[in-house]
Amino acid sequence: MLHGGLIWAGVVMTMNAAEDNAKAVTDTTLVFIQPDQPKEPPPPQLATLDPPPKGFQTLSAPIDIPTEIPPSI
Repeated sequence: MLHGGLIWAGVVMTMNAAEDNAKAVTDTTLVFIQPDQPKEPPPPQLATLDPPPKGFQTLSAPIDIPTEIPPSI
């Protein structure tokens, strides 16, 4: 009975959905925005050459990259 009541309520609520959708007015107003004058780009940020904080290790790229797959154990 409860399921039947829920289904009936859903059907009744959506019976006029198509009519309400037809009454909807679409807003077609266009807004044109003029571009601003080009601004000068900010100066580039330079990287600092300060040493890393204590306790951190600076990593470097490996020089010799192995080309063979090691044997499986």
